[in-house]
Amino acid sequence: MSTRLDQPPAPDLPAGLTIDSPTGPEGTAKYVSAYASSFGMTSLQDGMVTAERNLCTDLGVLIRLVGYLDRRPVASSATLISNEVAGLYWVATDPSYRGRGIGTALTVAAMNIAQDHGAQVCTLQASAMGAPVYRRLGFTQVSEIGLFTPPA
Repeated sequence: MSTRLDQPPAPDLPAGLTIDSPTGPEGTAKYVSAYASSFGMTSLQDGMVTAERNLCTDLGVLIRLVGYLDRRPVASSATLISNEVAGLYWVATDPSYRGRGIGTALTVAAMNIAQDHGAQVCTLQASAMGAPVYRRLGFTQVSEIGLFTPPA
């Protein structure tokens, strides 16, 4: 899906939500904590922190965001900005916090940061759960990825 970043939407933040771009080793751990439960990766959290710390980002500007409720990291998003295009990744909300507009808020925050860094277009790959959220934010489907599972 993609959208132009001429005028990113400005929805209200859910009550009590704060959004931060954590940095350093502690920030990386908070970022991973924010998406681990959403993707069913809590048992892999230590390995994911190591992978995130060693991630090569020489393709552009990578900005990670964490959404907090009551100081607890409950949502994430990341945007990689290069050549006036922002790729949006790892948009996730802890399952017990879904349906409150938190994912929408993290998506819009990433879109605004991308626009501030000169991006003209934002792209992402949407799950079935996320696609309606992105459509409400102005994204349109530009292609479809078929998944192939080989026979056992």
